[in-house]
Amino acid sequence: MQISTGFLKLAALLSTIGLTAAEWRYLSRPDLHIPRLEVTQNTGKTADGLLFVAPFTGSPVEDEEHPPHQPSAYILREDGDLVWSGFASYYSGWLANFQKAEYQGQDVLLAFEGKHNSAHGHGHGLLKVLDKSYNHITSIKAGHAKLIDKHEGQLIHDGKSALFQIYHPVPRDLSSFNGGDPQREWIVDSQFQEVDTRSGEVIFEWKSLDHVPPSHSNITLTSGQAGNGIGSVEAWDYFHINSVDKNHDGDYLISARDVNSVYKISGKTGEIIWTLGGRNVNDDFKHLDKASHFSYQHHARFQGVDEEGREIISLYDNSAHGTETDIGHAVFDAPTSSGKVLLVNTAGGKNKWTVETRQAFYPPDGLISKSQGSTQLLDNGNVLVNWGSEGAVTEFTSDGKAIYHAYFEKGHGAQNYRAFKNDWQSVKPSEDAALVGYAYGHLGKLILASSWNGDTEVASWRYYGATKKGGPLKQLGEVERNGFEARLELNHVKHDYKEVKAEGLDKDGKVIIETSRETVVDNAPLPPDYRQDENIGLNMGRIMISTGMNVFSHNYARKDDDGNTLIDPYPEIENQHIPSLLVLPKTLPTLAQLTAEAESSTRQKVSERTAKINDALSEPLDYKPGQLGKKLSRDLDKRPKPKRPIQPWELFKAIEKKDIMFIMTCRDHSFDLLLRKVGDSTPLVHAMRLGKEYDGIAIVLVGAMSKWVNSMDEHTLKSASNREILKSLRTNLKLAIDHGLSTGQTDLLASYLQTLVMSEGDKFINDATQLVSLALTNPITNKPVQTAASELRKFATWRLDRSASTIASLDDYLSNGIADLVMMAAWLQVLRFYQQGEPIPTYVFARDDRCYKTFVEGLSAASITIKVTASHKLKYHLSAIEKVLGQRHISLKERVSKLSKVLDQGETLENIGC
Repeated sequence: MQISTGFLKLAALLSTIGLTAAEWRYLSRPDLHIPRLEVTQNTGKTADGLLFVAPFTGSPVEDEEHPPHQPSAYILREDGDLVWSGFASYYSGWLANFQKAEYQGQDVLLAFEGKHNSAHGHGHGLLKVLDKSYNHITSIKAGHAKLIDKHEGQLIHDGKSALFQIYHPVPRDLSSFNGGDPQREWIVDSQFQEVDTRSGEVIFEWKSLDHVPPSHSNITLTSGQAGNGIGSVEAWDYFHINSVDKNHDGDYLISARDVNSVYKISGKTGEIIWTLGGRNVNDDFKHLDKASHFSYQHHARFQGVDEEGREIISLYDNSAHGTETDIGHAVFDAPTSSGKVLLVNTAGGKNKWTVETRQAFYPPDGLISKSQGSTQLLDNGNVLVNWGSEGAVTEFTSDGKAIYHAYFEKGHGAQNYRAFKNDWQSVKPSEDAALVGYAYGHLGKLILASSWNGDTEVASWRYYGATKKGGPLKQLGEVERNGFEARLELNHVKHDYKEVKAEGLDKDGKVIIETSRETVVDNAPLPPDYRQDENIGLNMGRIMISTGMNVFSHNYARKDDDGNTLIDPYPEIENQHIPSLLVLPKTLPTLAQLTAEAESSTRQKVSERTAKINDALSEPLDYKPGQLGKKLSRDLDKRPKPKRPIQPWELFKAIEKKDIMFIMTCRDHSFDLLLRKVGDSTPLVHAMRLGKEYDGIAIVLVGAMSKWVNSMDEHTLKSASNREILKSLRTNLKLAIDHGLSTGQTDLLASYLQTLVMSEGDKFINDATQLVSLALTNPITNKPVQTAASELRKFATWRLDRSASTIASLDDYLSNGIADLVMMAAWLQVLRFYQQGEPIPTYVFARDDRCYKTFVEGLSAASITIKVTASHKLKYHLSAIEKVLGQRHISLKERVSKLSKVLDQGETLENIGC
């Protein structure tokens, strides 16, 4: 068998059509896959400036499979449009703390570049400085043979010196902290340095172990959460310094996350001037309001002095600590994280020192970040808060009103250590400007796109074209530059342009950059922005005609003089105006795949494969299709096991024939076939590609998957192979949702969420349970049922990427999940004194009444301990939860509503009819 060269060219062309919109974002720079910024709120009243960010993946596997696919330093406009990407060509390795700075009288870019230890939340590297053309000026290293940590990097005194911190492991006698384990002998000495940026001389150095004892830590050595102390890599990070600042008096301000404290350090002696303890006994201040408390904070900064002489400091209050090592439990000290500006009053004696809140900035959607974060006071009085591990950023007015809110792309949860907003003006970036030209002669269309990575000065782009390579250039047009990329689309183009060139002009019309001459690409797939649904088939057909091949000729139907439809395989250009039927394009195999298939398709190969197939199929399946209606329902429970393995192609044929009985047989006896990929298609994708009339079959497939999920128990869930199946299921269900099958099929959305929880949801459930448990300690203020509802809705909205109204339609799932979170949280409080108990397993979450049964069984087993040990309030909560959720005669939604009245609003059980 031979394959024509023309067909191979066709396959190579069509194999590119599967590109997503992300790859088409910038035609001139398809190599840049920048992080998406999803803006959910923008009042248009924000401060001037650009966003400086360095997002990275929240996945434990840091590769390009998880967004952001190109983690690096970025300068973005508020709408997410790119100004500059620092990926690969400028910064490499892991980046953090990317910001504008000043160095020797000029604006520069500064970032940490190095390695990242995600388990212990620190890194090792250097500070790298770029000029306004993005050229490397200098790199700053630590003195005294040490390595800079990722958390802090500042240029001060016009760049004459730099501030940064160091995580330095040292061996120490830790017998007072190691629980009798002599192997635990390493501790992190948190340090910071100020160094001369030219000479590298250390101007000032401070070490935590010289001033703050390990006993002040909130994270114990034996918990292992901040390192287990066995070896220098696992040194106990008792202090966790994460910010350093310096004021005009020469004193320093540092934040120490794991001791919940901010310290003012004398720039002369290194002694601690004062300790501001957020939620810590080591505190020199009386707190005048509740909001002035904080914990596990980041980014403490001096902000001057107010008219009464009080020091103003800003910080980011996490009020949470995660479990990056998966050891111990997450800690939540407040319902949300927040940005804070505090007033520190040291007038009078030390016993009169006070701290109070000047302003707090709370997230518009209840975010709480277990790591990272920043608070920046902007020049116009606004405040920019970056939510760290939650991958979001918000701009507030000075009185705390949110006026801008945005998330980085989802997936495994893109994170961003700090975010800054500043003005920025580049000076002729060192990188070449980019230009691409796409020509579609059959459409009379020419598309030109140009960009210049990092440029802020080009105001317009002027384009030229030549009808032969090296020929004279003719001006084609000029367009205003409104973003990273400018485009010129020309229609009714009469000439066949072979080369194009572009010039970038500044606001005065002066040419400041020229591109090289670029060859025009003929008949590439149309970018999504230029496609029209009704013309998909037509445009593809025209592309095929341009290759001289009789493909898609059926697209060119026309009417004769009597109004009859005729098929015209070779129409004239002027007749090509009848669109094809709307079809779902399917990516063909690549050229290499087709070549391999051709080589394997000799007569001998065909004979061998035919013999194998005949052997496999010699035994009939002994299967009879069922009927519709009640007969089908009865037959579904009588499906015998096939005598031989079902072949993948047989399932695909059954889908095409709408054979539900066969699909159910696969579910019961060959479930893996429902997920197996054949070519570029799974059974579910195949059903969806067949068109809307097969949506019913697609829903049957989804239902089969959902039933398999619901049948899982604790034992089967622990199986590694089943965990892999769950991941495949998750992908298939998301495909069905994106295809639109969830319209009117809320069970599909719920099944997808349940699969998510069972495959990777332990962290979400554990964290949410901690938050609800915290709310239960002060229910009227923190409203535990509302907290559970908020956390579950955020999880669903994020994972489904759907509107609030769509999420609200999942009443049964949401009610089930809210009830389960409250029960898990209440039981968590019991476990604090009931040592022989175990947490309610996460696999029962939102699975009918399994959690309730486990909860009631636990209460029965612990009844005596609860009666003797539990507080009156906890006893009442446990009793209320059991009684209200046990009212099986009313819907679960009604039960949750009643529980909210009791726990959130303080109504009695009698008042709600219990």
